[in-house]
Amino acid sequence: MTQSPVVYTTLSPEECADPAIVISELFLDLGLPIVKQYMWEGLKATVSGTFYHLSKRERELYLILYEHLEQLVEAAHILHEQKRTQ
Repeated sequence: MTQSPVVYTTLSPEECADPAIVISELFLDLGLPIVKQYMWEGLKATVSGTFYHLSKRERELYLILYEHLEQLVEAAHILHEQKRTQ
C-alpha cells in the first residue's frame, strides 16, 4: 500500500520550516497548567457526557486547545520525518 504525500493543513510555511514555533505558540497562548487542566477536563466531559455544563468561554478554550494540539501533531510529524531521514 502506497501512502499519499503528507499535506500539512494547519501549519503556516514558517511553522513547517521551523516546527518549534508551534510548541512555543502553544505554551505562550495557554501555558502548561491550562493545557493539562483542559486536556483532563475535556476527557472527563467526553467520557461522562457533561458537555452542557461548560460555559461558552470553556467551549472556546477547548477549541483553541484542539487547534493547538492539531498543529502540535503536524509539527511532531515534521520533526519525526526530519530525524528519520538524517
